[in-house]
This record gives sequence, C-alpha cells and structure tokens, in this order.
Amino acid sequence: MGKVIPLDLLLPDSPKILFAAIQDMGLSVDYLINNAGIGKFCHFEEASFDTYQNMLTLNIHALTELCYLFLPTMKQTNSGDIINVASIGSFQPLPYQAVYGASKTFVLNFSEALTGELLGSQVKVMALCPGITESNFMSTANADTSTMKFSPASKVVEDGLTAFAKGKTYKVSGLASYLNSLVPRLFSRKQTLHNVANMFKDRILS
Repeated sequence: MGKVIPLDLLLPDSPKILFAAIQDMGLSVDYLINNAGIGKFCHFEEASFDTYQNMLTLNIHALTELCYLFLPTMKQTNSGDIINVASIGSFQPLPYQAVYGASKTFVLNFSEALTGELLGSQVKVMALCPGITESNFMSTANADTSTMKFSPASKVVEDGLTAFAKGKTYKVSGLASYLNSLVPRLFSRKQTLHNVANMFKDRILS
C-alpha cells in the first residue's frame, strides 16, 4: 500500500520535513520526481510580488532542496533517479510568463548540470519538458485555453519514462512541442521574442 505524506512545498521547511519523514519510515527513494509548479499569464508588473515569490519558491527552491537532500544517499548507494519537470518554455524567454519561463529554464539547466556531475555514476537525472498538458495548471494560471490543444497527462508520463529509460538528459513530450523547442535555433533571439510575445499576448484572461 502506498504511503502519502501531505505537505505544502511553499512552506520553507517542507522539503526537510518530507526527507525526515521518509527516513523515519525507513524508506529508500528509487525515483525522485519533482513535479510541483505554478505559473501565471500576465504583464510582469500586474501580478503581486508575493505571487512571484511563491512561484520561485515552488518551481526552483523546493525542487533544488529536494535534490540536495536526496542526492547524497543516491550517490552513496550508486542508485536512484531524479526526474525534474521543466517545460517547453525552458528553451526561450516567455513574455507574459516572464518569471515562470525563467524558473523552468533554471530547472532544465540545473538538471543537465547535475547529469554532468554524475557522469560515470548509476544515478541519472533528466528534465522532462512537456507542452500544454491536461492538469489544473492552466485553470490557475489566468490563461485563455479556448484554442489550446492539451496533451493527456498519461502521454507525457509515458514519453518521459521511455526517454528516461533510454538515458536521455532531457525530453520534450510531443512532436508539436519538440518543433516549438527548435524555434530559438531557427530564428534570432529578437525574432524569437517577437514570435513568443505575439503568441501569448492574447492568452491573458481579462
């Protein structure tokens, strides 16, 4: 029977509490999957700074601390795997999602950097970069989803686990998302900014 430890990762001590609880139960962690995250569609200055503090706490700080807490044991036993959920938005700046996009760029770079440190080890780290996925994310992100096409969460999970088993350091789930991830390679950074800004400026709910 599975064990559930309900915690709010926005609270500063939650990663340590989770780690201690798992140790107290005598459990080992074979897979650490950092999936918690929030975003917001708006002009940068229109959201409260508390919103951004919460976003950075959840998307970056909690994820980083959980890796920091669990990775030493994985390295000691030379076993264990980490999947950090980034985003298709990791590959370029996201106007109208400025802080969210920057936080997911951190997740991608951080995950690949850990991979570099773990070369020659049996411990693996991968960044999963999904596009728009069926979840509660968009309903709380102030986004107009009326013309968006959502990928089933089960498909994203399948893509991620398949890529992880093949030793990939990152995985973009879905062909359309993969093609979008190539945009920064095909256009200048300035043109990419224009393209992304035009794509998202009408996605903000009034």
